[in-house]
Amino acid sequence: VLRSHSRIAMGLGRLNLHVIEARGLQNKEALGKADPYCQVAYGGIELTTKTASDAGRNPRWGSEFTLDNVASDGRVIFRVWDKETFRDDQFLGEVALAIEDINDEQTHDLWFKLNARPGKEETVTGEIRVIVTFHDPSKAATTPQQPKETKVEEVPKKKEEEKPIEKPIEKEKEKPIEKEKMKGEGEKKPEKKEEEKVKVKGEGEKKPEKKEEEKVKVKGEGEKKPEKKEKEKEKGKDKDKKDKKEKKTKKDKKEKKTKKDKKDKKDKDSSSSSSSSSSDEE
Repeated sequence: VLRSHSRIAMGLGRLNLHVIEARGLQNKEALGKADPYCQVAYGGIELTTKTASDAGRNPRWGSEFTLDNVASDGRVIFRVWDKETFRDDQFLGEVALAIEDINDEQTHDLWFKLNARPGKEETVTGEIRVIVTFHDPSKAATTPQQPKETKVEEVPKKKEEEKPIEKPIEKEKEKPIEKEKMKGEGEKKPEKKEEEKVKVKGEGEKKPEKKEEEKVKVKGEGEKKPEKKEKEKEKGKDKDKKDKKEKKTKKDKKEKKTKKDKKDKKDKDSSSSSSSSSSDEE
């Protein structure tokens, strides 16, 4: 119990880290691409992300870490290296994060510019992206608890006061008004029925006039129909006469042709017989 109280007094908390990626790093490889990784250091603790093989200047890691007992006034250092096989790993840059800058119980998505190591002249380029959240239990212990408001007893009191006062008065006022409306509507209905009867009578008087007009039209049309039929009959007779004449003319022409053809044959036969008799006499 004493230890837990001392930790709260010192402002120790939990730090959640999510090392996402880097961009614009320096490529120190003579051939090929760099193999970057990131190292997280706090006190004597060192955590390392996976190595992004052949990622070059823009590696992506996505590694998550959790550090307990982190002081609210401490610092976390992020160092980026290039993995080597036949020599020491090459330094690409570092940055320090102060916990007091993020001590607000919120999640921060941050880009940090990489720097050279203190006391060394090094060319460093690029940035690193980290998502961090710091939970400080000392703040949760010191925050006073607000008392809960209980409104359960007040609600039924209001309902009991409103029921006897408002509802019966509204019902009594509304009932006579509705009765008066019903009476007014009952008086108006017979007037409408009388008006409808008058309209029906007027329409009944107008209908026989229309029927008489229709009868006159039918009579006129009946008188016109026999005239058209007579004209059509006369036209049919004229056509029959013309057809008969045309048939007679065609027959006459055919008979004349046949007569001519017979005469022509007789003439040919007589000429041929005369020529044969002359040849015999010679």
